[in-house]
Amino acid sequence: MNSFFGYETRILSNILERGDLVIMYTLEDLGLLRAESEEIPVWKSNKPWRISYFSMNRERIMEYASGSKEKEPVSEPSSVYENLPEEVWAR
Repeated sequence: MNSFFGYETRILSNILERGDLVIMYTLEDLGLLRAESEEIPVWKSNKPWRISYFSMNRERIMEYASGSKEKEPVSEPSSVYENLPEEVWAR
C-alpha cells in the first residue's frame, strides 16, 4: 500500500490506472480502504466538482498487521476427498 499512498493517508482515484483501481476496490472489499468523495464549488459557476479518492482504514490495517483478525482454519487439501460420497468414485 505504501507504493500507492507513500506517506499520505488518501489518494485521488482519477490518477490511478485501471489495474490499480481493481486493487483499490479489492482492498476496499477487505475493509482496508474507504472510497470517499466530496463536492467543491467551481469558481464562477454554481456547478459542484466531485473529487473521488481512497483513504486508508488505519484501524483495520493495524488489526490485520497485529494478527488479531480471526483467521479461518485451513484444512488439509486431501480432506476434501474424505467427505465425498461413494457414488462419486464409481464410473
